[in-house]
Amino acid sequence: MGINEISGNGIPLQRPAPKKAQYEKPSDVLRKDSVELSDEARAKFLAEQAKRLETIQQRIADGFYNQREVLERVVDALLKELL
Repeated sequence: MGINEISGNGIPLQRPAPKKAQYEKPSDVLRKDSVELSDEARAKFLAEQAKRLETIQQRIADGFYNQREVLERVVDALLKELL
């Protein structure tokens, strides 16, 4: 059954225009974002990572992580990470 006009007055029923999408999809859906680090930024990151590793190794040698309070914090952090 189709409705073509409002009953009795001969006025054709106007159908609403189809709604446009609220956003347009990018034409290249497979395009991926990427980030490139400069050699200077990469070197700085690696230097900071090496410094942090050195600090951790020194704390292990000094027995810092053998303190009950520190062990509890480390275990809590690991559990949060795993769960």
